[in-house]
Amino acid sequence: MSRSINPAATTALLLTLLASPLAAQRWSVGVLGGANRSTVGGSDAEGAESRIGMAGGVQLVRTLGNNVALEVNALYSMKGAKQEEQGASVDVRLGYLELPLLLRIGPNTDGTVRPFATVGASAAFQLSCTAEAREMGMSASANCDEVATFRSFDATLIGGAGLDASLGSGTMTVAVRYGYGLLDIVEDAEVRNRAFTLLAGWRIPIGRK
Repeated sequence: MSRSINPAATTALLLTLLASPLAAQRWSVGVLGGANRSTVGGSDAEGAESRIGMAGGVQLVRTLGNNVALEVNALYSMKGAKQEEQGASVDVRLGYLELPLLLRIGPNTDGTVRPFATVGASAAFQLSCTAEAREMGMSASANCDEVATFRSFDATLIGGAGLDASLGSGTMTVAVRYGYGLLDIVEDAEVRNRAFTLLAGWRIPIGRK
């Protein structure tokens, strides 16, 4: 049996994904805000515990059909992890500029509440990194580079779900995502970001509907 790509089948699939009147394809723009519950995983991350950090920025959504849309974000995202051992603790805080590109699957037609699922990936650029140590009531903080060599770039796979709700002339969004880091964030160590993110936002249509 031939395994070559069938142009007709490929065209039919694309038309199915994009099928809708051109008038239904539109852009919307808005803001997002929320929090991460992050930690690190990998063979060199034993004993790491989660920490809470802020997340927020802007979102741009384009509907491609009745049930498909693309979403692009620019987010400030605070990640990191904690570790405690024998009465001492270390809290590592990593600030990133994240640029997720997501495929949204769910109804884009008018309706009060519309569920959707998201899948995609994100590029992240480190903006800051600090480490704070505490022991016997005393604390000290330092730049991460004084402790280890942290990489300035990360890549993440993202999956999640959420709800859109029409409200006035705009759309309110609540979404939860899980980010699975693909790259080691510390040189010469297997330590990768992991994070659940809860976001709420508001966006309005732009251009012609």
